Amino acid sequence: MKAADALAARKDDFVAAMMAETGSTAGWAMFNLTLAAGMVREAAALTTQIAGEVIPSDKPGCLAMALKEPVGVILGIAPWNAPIILGVRAIAVPLACGNSVILKASELCPRTHALIIEAFAEAGFPEGVVNVVTNAPEDAAEVVGALIDAPQVKRINFTGSTNVGRIIAKRAAEHLKPFRSIAAARATGAPRPRVTIPPRVPAQSHCDGTTAPHLRVGSPLRRACGLIRSNKSGTNPPHEPHPHHRARCARA
Repeated sequence: MKAADALAARKDDFVAAMMAETGSTAGWAMFNLTLAAGMVREAAALTTQIAGEVIPSDKPGCLAMALKEPVGVILGIAPWNAPIILGVRAIAVPLACGNSVILKASELCPRTHALIIEAFAEAGFPEGVVNVVTNAPEDAAEVVGALIDAPQVKRINFTGSTNVGRIIAKRAAEHLKPFRSIAAARATGAPRPRVTIPPRVPAQSHCDGTTAPHLRVGSPLRRACGLIRSNKSGTNPPHEPHPHHRARCARA
């Protein structure tokens, strides 16, 4: 909870950093900060939900138990487009589960991501528990590769493009390290598939002889134009307007 308060207390620094580094508006920066602080509080609530279980055993006198323990160091790689939200998301839950974290800051907003780590350190996390790594854009592949290869790093989470996520996943697989990615296909620059969605309601004859627009079933305009069968049996064939609605239909 102190970490959430420490984030909120640095609002001026976060706004200035995001505006300078990413061209953000003050409103978008504050939205990032508010949501990120809420995520930290939500993660803090998870600490009481981590529990083991007693496993049934067919061996007389044997008590079998499963305990959940921290795995070690978690590497979180966050992008620049929602830097506070995605930076905090990369580290908050791993910390709540008792792990140490390394936030690999985006090359486009290193100051913004560094402020996150400073806020967590100010909240009282011991030295070495919450860490940040920054690098020049041309060194990104080498730095990320070294972090993945480091034996101290046990898990990796990544938010970014599909192409980069695929590269990181392959590198992590070489060490049998679990890897979680939230990748966006649109960030790759590849053309998007064209999808044609058929209309929900087929075109029907309008009461004035034109084609009826796409209308929701049961809408007042559909009823006025006689596109719904009357509830009274034997009156008005389908799609023929009731005389009472002809004037309204003409005006529509």
